[in-house]
Amino acid sequence: VRVAWGATEPESAMAAVIREEDDDDDEGMALGMGTGGLQVLRQQTGIEEEEEDLDEGGEDRGDGRDASAKGARGSGKRSRLRRLSKHSDEGDGMLDEQQRADRSVVAAGLRPGTLTVAERKVFGRRAKQYLIFRDEILRKWDADKKHWLSLEECLAICKQTSPTSLVSETYSFLAMEGCINAGVVGSEPDHGSLECILRSTRTIQRWVKLRVWDILKEADLDQVTEKMVRKMAEKQFEGADGCLSPLKPFIKDLVNKCLPIVLSTESGKAKDLVFKDTVMSSDPGDGPKVVDDTKIGFGRSVVVVGAGPAGIAAAKHLVRHGCTVTVLEARDRVGGRVCTDANTFSVPIDLGASIITGTGVDIRKELVCDPSSIVCEQTGVKLSTLKSECPLFDLATQSKIDKARDQRVAAVFDDLLDMADAEAIELKAKEKRDPLEGSKANEQSLGEAIAHALQKINEKGEGNANAGPDCDDSERMPAPLSEEDQKLLQWHFANLEYGCSAELSQLSMEHWNQDEEFGGFGGSHCMVPSGYSGVMESMADGIDVRLNCNVTKIDYQGERVKVETASHGDSDAVAREADAVIVTVPLGCLKRSTVQFVPELPSWKLDSIDRLGYGNLNKVVLEFGSSSPGDIFWQQGVNNVGSANFFGIVGEAGATVGKVF
Repeated sequence: VRVAWGATEPESAMAAVIREEDDDDDEGMALGMGTGGLQVLRQQTGIEEEEEDLDEGGEDRGDGRDASAKGARGSGKRSRLRRLSKHSDEGDGMLDEQQRADRSVVAAGLRPGTLTVAERKVFGRRAKQYLIFRDEILRKWDADKKHWLSLEECLAICKQTSPTSLVSETYSFLAMEGCINAGVVGSEPDHGSLECILRSTRTIQRWVKLRVWDILKEADLDQVTEKMVRKMAEKQFEGADGCLSPLKPFIKDLVNKCLPIVLSTESGKAKDLVFKDTVMSSDPGDGPKVVDDTKIGFGRSVVVVGAGPAGIAAAKHLVRHGCTVTVLEARDRVGGRVCTDANTFSVPIDLGASIITGTGVDIRKELVCDPSSIVCEQTGVKLSTLKSECPLFDLATQSKIDKARDQRVAAVFDDLLDMADAEAIELKAKEKRDPLEGSKANEQSLGEAIAHALQKINEKGEGNANAGPDCDDSERMPAPLSEEDQKLLQWHFANLEYGCSAELSQLSMEHWNQDEEFGGFGGSHCMVPSGYSGVMESMADGIDVRLNCNVTKIDYQGERVKVETASHGDSDAVAREADAVIVTVPLGCLKRSTVQFVPELPSWKLDSIDRLGYGNLNKVVLEFGSSSPGDIFWQQGVNNVGSANFFGIVGEAGATVGKVF
């Protein structure tokens, strides 16, 4: 038997890139470094809608066993562990035309027939036409994710010809949000070309509007021509001669809109107001604070710290919007907590993250798929669908546990979580009446709450033996447990600790499943037989990644950011400068202050880093030498697990529960 050890941090420890938003400004839809900030990663698990209605109906209630221990099984925000294999409601072959259109929209993280907050800010006044163009573009992209979807193709399918039309704005918005041309796409254009940037960037087009307006106000209108206006704008843009040529139709149309205002008899201030209300207002949300940066996105330099999934995705998105990006990675590989051992065993083994937690789109619940599954589709990587069945073996008897007993105890486990949830809700209600009393909801652990619930069962004999088969969940109470059943219940506690990568005594009773509010991903859970690292390596292809570069200091007090690194085995620091830096290091690195920030991070960030927790999950990998059918215990007689992908071991209850099971 060969053994390999691998350690990984749970998903909650992954760094996220968060957009800073200015409530008074709409420039977040720019190329990403304007006043509105930077959104390089789309939050695929949620909908940006403040009036979001959560599905209080819940999902199917199965036995709740989840080898990945992620997701939702119950109702609303306080749902329990999601089943491992979660299928979307409709297969592609069963969808009608409207459902296919809705599927394309949901797959992009948007909402069929309506606008998200971000969409409403940009297209609110033109919603009807925008939705038509949006749905057409998304349907085209969803039909073939292996090839780059160009602006010209979108203009053709929307029967438009002007590259400055609403179609162009729609295309630019969807590309910026990562709704199209995501992942590993073939036939990508040269994203560094000025023409590629200018034709799809609203920020630069808005800048051109202001420059043309300023030029026309001061120009001799009897002498100036449209070409002269464009040349003067190019000089202010500090670009090469002819760099604004791709915007000829746009500038010509702009001059025609501005001339009547310039020639009017209004005062200068009044003309500016008319210009703002007519020409600039064609971009909803534009106001006096229009971005005045000549090269937002295009030509800007960015350093990304960390070559894990977050860092690689950020870098790829920025490159596609004209930035020069360098990724600095301390390890000798890309992938972060995604790490495949392809040499120790006869097959590749993922020592870190190994499960793609949703490979389909759920239209009804508006759930997207895990972005990794898109990369697998694009690169031809085969996936293995995981079944939810997980039989249990009793270590003492060395036999498989009876299915009826297994299901009965699983139902008790569900009820214990319900009772713990009810206690948290009760304590929160008390907080409104008595803040000192209600604060206990934050102080109490999930382990304590479950222990209280279990005590009620065992001491008071509360049970559901008299409840009818059609009783409501609120009427169900678990039956008293035998010693053997309580031992089996310990397996469920162990599985929960495995899923949270921490002991129940360390988990918050109130917040342990707070991520369920975002719904997760749709479709089946899968593994990558060839190794998950291949997905990350495909994403990193074409990105400037510097391995063995350990970042030690980030100085962001000046106009440009200075990033210092120390290569392994080299004590001399190497400094790099950039216009911006994105830090995607693990939470543990931030807690240990392995990177020095100058000036120090603000207190609200430091407090958040301090409060966030994560666990440690170790994997032990065993490879059995015999390949003959029936040679291994889980293939023999009554113990045969059949086609199940997992099985659990029920041992003696004790201090090791959750550590080995």
